[in-house]
Amino acid sequence: MHAGVCVSNESRELKKIAPGTEAAVILIGQLTILDRPVCALVRLEKPTLMYPEIPNIPLPVRFAFVLLNPHEHFSNETVNIGRTMGALFADEIFRKIAVCSLEPFTIADAVDEFFAQLVAVPPEEPIVEKIEEPHSEIKRTGRFFGGFWEDLQTKVPCYLSDYTDFFRGRLSQSFAAAIFLFFANVTSIITFGAVMEKALHRQVAAIENILCGGISGVLFGLFSGQPLNILSATGPTLVFETILYDFCLSWGWEFLPFRFWVGVWISVVLLLLVATDMSALVGLITRFTEDAFATLISVVFIIQSFEKLFEIGLDAPITTNPELRNSISDFCVLIAIIVMTGLSRYVGLDVPVLDIPASFRPTIDRSWFIDPTNIEGWYVAAAASLPAVFYTILIVMDQQITAVIINRKDNKLRKGYGYHLDLFVIAGLVLICSSLGLPFYVAATVLSVMHVDALRLQSETSAPGEKAQFLGVKEQRLTAVIAHILIGLSVFLTPIIKLVPLPVLIGVFLYMGVVSMLGLQFVQRIAMLFMPIKYQPDYPWVRTVRMKRVHLFTFVQILSIVGLFAVKYAKKISMMFPLMLVFMVILRMFLLEKLFTHQELQSLDDIVPTFQSVVRPTKKAKLGKTFTDLSSLSFFL
Repeated sequence: MHAGVCVSNESRELKKIAPGTEAAVILIGQLTILDRPVCALVRLEKPTLMYPEIPNIPLPVRFAFVLLNPHEHFSNETVNIGRTMGALFADEIFRKIAVCSLEPFTIADAVDEFFAQLVAVPPEEPIVEKIEEPHSEIKRTGRFFGGFWEDLQTKVPCYLSDYTDFFRGRLSQSFAAAIFLFFANVTSIITFGAVMEKALHRQVAAIENILCGGISGVLFGLFSGQPLNILSATGPTLVFETILYDFCLSWGWEFLPFRFWVGVWISVVLLLLVATDMSALVGLITRFTEDAFATLISVVFIIQSFEKLFEIGLDAPITTNPELRNSISDFCVLIAIIVMTGLSRYVGLDVPVLDIPASFRPTIDRSWFIDPTNIEGWYVAAAASLPAVFYTILIVMDQQITAVIINRKDNKLRKGYGYHLDLFVIAGLVLICSSLGLPFYVAATVLSVMHVDALRLQSETSAPGEKAQFLGVKEQRLTAVIAHILIGLSVFLTPIIKLVPLPVLIGVFLYMGVVSMLGLQFVQRIAMLFMPIKYQPDYPWVRTVRMKRVHLFTFVQILSIVGLFAVKYAKKISMMFPLMLVFMVILRMFLLEKLFTHQELQSLDDIVPTFQSVVRPTKKAKLGKTFTDLSSLSFFL
């Protein structure tokens, strides 16, 4: 049995090593019978297999280095010489010289050159330096629909491979990504549906969200420029839908017909942005604005969750049975929905559940198609243009910032980006969803990043102990299409979905709000305000910026977020809170440039390009990228 385990381990190691790999064996030791060191570097004329003696896996040996020292020598000296030889053979230039050398002095010269070029790193924690990259790859063409046509020219040649690449490589990876995406997104959609049902008084609820997820996800997956982006319900759209509903309530207007005209105006504005290549303005948005906006949405999640839980608590008071509370505390988040649903059914708690129709029909008694004439007059349709402009700001920000994150150079994408094409498809989806009374879906950052991570490609060969090299992402459309087809079919599973208690879904909503804040640099800086210096984490920006300046930057950001909340919760001006995001961009471009140095802003934020450089038309840039494999280590040491 032991031998079988060894063979299995050897097979796994050999799979990681590139074909044709040769070994260099380093043998060191200390003997009492020696009075002086014995050393030899041997190069075999032909690689020879010496397994199982040396090395521990069946690789042909090309070099052998032997060092025997007298016993009175320090043992660490012998070990360090062996480690040095290992470093030499790990160097590509030294290996080539060692293979081709005809004279011994050539080897000595190669060793001298290696140490002359060597950079010593002190034995401490590595310094993580920030690598500056362009904040956005969006460029203006200066032509009417120029960016849109360039996106089409980039994506059309790759369209067939967007489907065939699903079946390349590990097919199990593709199917696993699709199934994972389905469960991750359908949970988010149902949760948002539960919150929308309360916030919008059943005008839009779970059944509308599920149907929107199926329609929007499939159409975006088929026709978008970047199918790795995943459409879902997002915090900004939920916030603005609530504001829009309160606005209609205050004026006594029908919500869904008014929202239809808002959707029409949004589609018009989005098409104008696509036609003029104005998506390039997203390059002016930096971490300062992104963190503030993300914090706003996360806190809104938390506040609304507690508000809805309090309302539910009035109708269904918390049980005083301690056994139930103790049972709840024993389970982790991953199985929370299943466990909590089972407990509520088993104990017989009187808790509200999702109000989903048993048949395929809207939540309230209405037709699937919205009647656009059911408004007080033409002036209502005209008035919808103002909130449509504000709503467009949110949609563009949510969609394009997520696209910028997915299209980062770190992901090694090779099929182009398609910012303008994405926005064109979103414009069509907004028009469809507003006609059906469905929510507006845009790219969700967390789901899109998880989608990319599930499709990562790594090298199959690497030296033992070496991490597999990241090669890129399996860029295709079918994972998103399959996942959203399954989401669309979920409308026929409403009897099962109705079993999930509403407090469970709101708890997931609360969890999403808390977790989404944890990775923000802004939250890290807030925590450091209450932390003694000796306990402060070693963040990269702590090394380059004085702590007083860090706190000043945090204070400015806090004031900006307070301003966002003030506008959001002031009913008379809440409709204009997207303009506060534009104001924050202006604040970052001008005020912060005067308060902080270039180095401080480079460490705490992103470098903002000039407005002229963003809007100035540029020549057509190459969007494709060469897909190159990183070579593995050629020698096993």
